[in-house]
Amino acid sequence: AVLATRLSDLRNEMFIFAGSTVIGALAALLFTLYGPQSIIAVDSPLMPVAVLLCIWGLSVASTPPSIPVILIAQLMATSPLAQDHALSLAMALSAGWSLGMMVSPVSATLLLSARIAEEPARRIAWEWNRGYTAIAVPLTAAALALTYLLE
Repeated sequence: AVLATRLSDLRNEMFIFAGSTVIGALAALLFTLYGPQSIIAVDSPLMPVAVLLCIWGLSVASTPPSIPVILIAQLMATSPLAQDHALSLAMALSAGWSLGMMVSPVSATLLLSARIAEEPARRIAWEWNRGYTAIAVPLTAAALALTYLLE
């Protein structure tokens, strides 16, 4: 009975992860079939920064960060960035996800934090975490560009 209660508390978070996988896979397939391939073929130190900012920006717009992470990972799998600079891409995806969780009021992390703190998730995302991400995003972007250049 305790396990069932605990699992029912996580149903929103499980739905977000399952839904993001389906949405990401479908969007990646559609982009691969009909999208401009030249976008992902760019080989520049700004590509991992663009990946980070895309994930973070969509998270700010209340998208669970797992959706753009899965989508971008699937899109970039055969790109020059993934082939020649896999570390930069992996770091951009990981950093984008972690920084996205800080600002997306629908991320599983903030939903759990909001439940524990008894505060609205939007307040935690956009008020409590605003100062941290204002510093962390530019520093992370610089570190990603530097990593790309050193790889």
